[in-house]
Amino acid sequence: MSRMHRVSDETRDILKSLIDDDPHRDLHEDPDGNGRQLFSTYLEIFLMDIYVDSRILLATLEESDALLEKVREKSKLMSAEENEAAGRFTGAIASIMLVPTFIVGVYGQNFDFPEKNWQYGYLMSWGSIILLTAFQITFFKRRRWI
Repeated sequence: MSRMHRVSDETRDILKSLIDDDPHRDLHEDPDGNGRQLFSTYLEIFLMDIYVDSRILLATLEESDALLEKVREKSKLMSAEENEAAGRFTGAIASIMLVPTFIVGVYGQNFDFPEKNWQYGYLMSWGSIILLTAFQITFFKRRRWI
């Protein structure tokens, strides 16, 4: 885009100086010193049309630059929101898996716990895993993390 701007600016400046008969750009004298008109009237009208078109092109380029910048900002914002949502989802899943892993790890140790000798100790550990996991899933769904 910057190259397009530069070329359009240069073209506009050259055309403007030709149309305004700028002595630095236009050759008003032939090598013998006689005055002359470099461009015919029709060509000058055509160059004026091109000049107007180049100004329209520059305005369009500036508008598209502004729109492109808005799109970039929106994209960054959406990317940040998506990253945040992915982080919440990953955190929720990790939290859900943490409780069962902890309970299994505690009861998998090689020494006796009072709950191991209970008649319903095994059922109690499974029940606590299921209830706590269901509670966490419900909690995270209500917060729309999963």
